[in-house]
Amino acid sequence: MRRLPIPRPGSGAPAQYGQVVAFGVLTGLGGAVAVAALSYGVWLDEGRVGAGLLPLVLGLLLLLTCGALFAAALRRALTRRSPAPGTDSGTDPRGRTQAERVRNLRVVFALTLAMVAVLPYVGILVAFGGYVTAVATLVERRPWYAALATAAAVVAAVHLVFGVLLGVPLPGWTLTPAIGGAP
Repeated sequence: MRRLPIPRPGSGAPAQYGQVVAFGVLTGLGGAVAVAALSYGVWLDEGRVGAGLLPLVLGLLLLLTCGALFAAALRRALTRRSPAPGTDSGTDPRGRTQAERVRNLRVVFALTLAMVAVLPYVGILVAFGGYVTAVATLVERRPWYAALATAAAVVAAVHLVFGVLLGVPLPGWTLTPAIGGAP
């Protein structure tokens, strides 16, 4: 078994190992979401889609994208290549430093875990809307009103496509029966 090389001080290697761990955890989370989505039922009678379709699609998307990013980060960590070859300044095309990119990754990871934690209590639409708002303001540094507008548009599109057009019963929130609505 090959061991990871010991990072040199100031080499940026701890950030690379942090990316390996974060992308590995997100890959596992995507797989867990996809597996858990199957218990909601992906397909209903008469060929209708079930409540598990959206979480399954999102879980698989997270699994595949973070899995690819995990493999690339692991390859970089093992070969000690810089994350952005050809950039001596250490900034990406958007002008973010390595430290800012690592911070953004940690923030997105924490927000994803928070969204998953509150999902059973507030429902998928509210949780996803809050997630989009938080990522847009905290990571992308968009104004709060632009973030809210983006989140509202995304939530409306998800509700329209899955809830209305496809008739998918989206996972609701636990307080709905208490206020007289359907679960």
